[in-house]
Amino acid sequence: MEKAYKYRIYPNKKQKEIIAKTFGCCRFVYNKLGKYLFSRKEFPRSLRL
Repeated sequence: MEKAYKYRIYPNKKQKEIIAKTFGCCRFVYNKLGKYLFSRKEFPRSLRL
């Protein structure tokens, strides 16, 4: 039997801004890395899917 937990947060306005900014930065880095890897002729072995 597996257990699962759900958590919910209720951030205030300032925390919402910080979360949005953090996710925006993460999305930017993820997309840049994806673009770089797809532009290469071959994926590095450690990153192959």
